[in-house]
Amino acid sequence: MMLRWDLEKGKVTQEFKQELETKAVLETGYLDGLHDLAFSRDGKLLASADTDWNVRLLDAETGKAKHTLDRHTSVVLAAAFAPDGKTVVSASFDDTVRVWDTGTGKELQTLQGIRGRVVAIAFSPDGKVLATGGVGEKGGGEAVLWA
Repeated sequence: MMLRWDLEKGKVTQEFKQELETKAVLETGYLDGLHDLAFSRDGKLLASADTDWNVRLLDAETGKAKHTLDRHTSVVLAAAFAPDGKTVVSASFDDTVRVWDTGTGKELQTLQGIRGRVVAIAFSPDGKVLATGGVGEKGGGEAVLWA
């Protein structure tokens, strides 16, 4: 469940309920549901990286799902919007980083060359560089810049 808070009034003004796909949750053993949230720069979309192997693009005002991005084959750990809002990138325990079109929900690309588990994603302000970070295949931290 996601809650919208009015910070000035100090109270919850809206609840977003999200149903996870039970099969994926049972197969992974993860029951915590949500790993990451990201707002599009214009604030209209919210991406949720979920335990049930999906990324959901939600209308930030209503909480209703616009697209379910369902090509990952394990828990999704991170999501980030490109500054222009046209794409969102996600990373999963399946050792993939995927690029999605926010308008259609279609996968545009799977980034090649991942050598470990990516747990964080960020774009440069101009959107020309994507940074992924996580645990390298031999342990220790690893950051990769994609231009």
